[in-house]
Amino acid sequence: MTRSDLLNGAQIERRGFVRMVGLAALQLGPLTACSGTAPQADAPLQPALVREVYPDELIPADLDVVLRIDVGEAKAALGDRVGSAEAMLAGDTLFAAALARASVVTLALRMRHIAEGDRVAVLEFPEGKAALDVREVVDAGFEETASTHPKVRVFIRSTDVGRAGTQAIVLVEGMCAAFVTPAEVDPVLRVLGQGPDEFRGRPLATGVVSVDMRPGRLPARYETRYKHIAKFVASVSRVKAKLTFADGALVFDCNFFTDSQDAAVDLRLFFDALANNAPDSLLGRVVASVQRNAVGTVMHLRARVPLELLALLWTDSEDKPLVP
Repeated sequence: MTRSDLLNGAQIERRGFVRMVGLAALQLGPLTACSGTAPQADAPLQPALVREVYPDELIPADLDVVLRIDVGEAKAALGDRVGSAEAMLAGDTLFAAALARASVVTLALRMRHIAEGDRVAVLEFPEGKAALDVREVVDAGFEETASTHPKVRVFIRSTDVGRAGTQAIVLVEGMCAAFVTPAEVDPVLRVLGQGPDEFRGRPLATGVVSVDMRPGRLPARYETRYKHIAKFVASVSRVKAKLTFADGALVFDCNFFTDSQDAAVDLRLFFDALANNAPDSLLGRVVASVQRNAVGTVMHLRARVPLELLALLWTDSEDKPLVP
């Protein structure tokens, strides 16, 4: 190999090395720029996303009986007779004012303390219709407190209202108002701050009335007195039911979700016994006509309910006895 060949090879190697260094510099340029002292333009701030709060999310999971009432459907089914039902639901003037404007009422209760009155009542309003005026709430003795959501306003009454009274009112802008009793104020504030409870009651958004219930166990004093009924109740993890209005009558559908196929069959036999021994009355004839089917671990009931029966049960009328 001649001297000329060696020199040419060295020049080629130098050019290759320079090219390699240049490529590396281009690749490392952005990294060295980030670590340098020269100021860099800030990335544009993205607007914070505000999570919507939906009416059913205000129901804490500790309330195991949840009823959803479609006010419009109820009025269509009951007609003028719904007036006395509204009077039964309206516990105070503020609630009555909201109820008169509501399109849907969701009432959440605790089965073991229904008599004590622990509850959350969520009233939904038609789009474009005012829920409650803030002045109405303040004039009723409620004071606004801090809220974790820009579209939610929370008002709490500082005076003692008793266990069944309304201690707090939650207004969700353009959507709903929740009336909360004292024992449920902290749970409602918790779900507002942390998000909805996964296992809360969620009745179907259909029909005149829909129900989502987790029965649990009977209190101990009733378990010893009514052993057979206590056994059935303990075997049911959830009950979902609805009343729909069709052809001048109400159709009742109910599913009992049990812990085993044997429990579903036992439950069907229990309802068979009720039907076979039903009295000859309006209520008794409806009970006798109920369709009863056990499919796997689910026990299903279906029946047509005359409007007369619903009116009697709803309005607590004494004009006609349900059972002779």
